[in-house]
Amino acid sequence: MPRLSPVAWSVASLLATICPLALADNTTAPASQPNPFPQGLWTLETFASYGNQPWMREQLYSGTLGLSYYFWPNWCVGLEGKGLYGFQPEK
Repeated sequence: MPRLSPVAWSVASLLATICPLALADNTTAPASQPNPFPQGLWTLETFASYGNQPWMREQLYSGTLGLSYYFWPNWCVGLEGKGLYGFQPEK
């Protein structure tokens, strides 16, 4: 299998980011419905999981925490942190 150059990876990453924007619905909401993502909105995203494999006594913990700020209607910038911890005792 051929290896991709760093330039090819950069172009692929850029296209993966831009292409969904071309498919986005750019129509405006009717005046009777307020914008669900107005300018100045802060959002907090959380996710956690736990996995246990009792016969092997392995445990996995993971979590995600994100914070976003809408600097313009429907446009935001956000930070996200993820963590994973695995525990496998010696036999």
